[in-house]
Amino acid sequence: FSNAASTPENRATFIKNIVDVVEKYHFDGIDLDWEYPGWFTPSKKDSEADEFNDLCKELNEALKQKNPQYLLTAAIPGGAEGHNRYDLKECSKYLDFIHLMTYDLEASSKVYHHTALYANLGKGTATNAAVHETVEIFKLKGVPQEKLVIGIAFYGKYTKPSSSTNGGLGSDSANGKYTTLTYNVIKNYYLNRVGSEVEEYWDSVCYAPYLYDSVSKYFITYENARSINEKAKYMRKNKLAGVMIWELGEDSSDNELIKAVIDAVR
Repeated sequence: FSNAASTPENRATFIKNIVDVVEKYHFDGIDLDWEYPGWFTPSKKDSEADEFNDLCKELNEALKQKNPQYLLTAAIPGGAEGHNRYDLKECSKYLDFIHLMTYDLEASSKVYHHTALYANLGKGTATNAAVHETVEIFKLKGVPQEKLVIGIAFYGKYTKPSSSTNGGLGSDSANGKYTTLTYNVIKNYYLNRVGSEVEEYWDSVCYAPYLYDSVSKYFITYENARSINEKAKYMRKNKLAGVMIWELGEDSSDNELIKAVIDAVR
């Protein structure tokens, strides 16, 4: 992305290739997932924000010229920091929707939710590390709420808490890292042991589920039908554009989460 967006000539080549593929395969449009502008220059996070704006503007023009119905969207990180790499007010002019990556919002040193609906600073989440707080940040930055799409995770993460109190939530992480696992694994290896070796929790402040495995001493942060339903209600109440998923292949074999999304949204 960095090279492709760096000059008008490079962008022109990149955009032509994108539009050709959309036309050839009859796609609905393109979702940009540049992770992340300015990534290689961390001392100046917004160093490639202008290039991202230019890419969005020129790609929007090229797509709409071919077909006004083609969509141009972008996945942009949630939480307190990631959005600083973008000029949100400017790039949102050229994007039909912004897909909020409201997941992976945990802190490696603490035991927190990774995809909560509401923040609970120091007790369940890091600063602004939740859907509601992310939405408010983007609105304050000038993004129309009707362009915002909430991210829903079809995967979870586990870490080893330093304390088992309250299932480890809010404690220090004993190993200082999280490991990702699909919802299919969570369902088959943890949820089926709830009531014996695994305890299931619901955080009524963050609106997020989590598990504690008394055998492995793992804390597991994840998404379930209840949290999905709450996010869908929030989306409707706040007149947002909808929800998106990362990713379909991580659902259970009986498609439990995608069914929950369909039921909750529709």
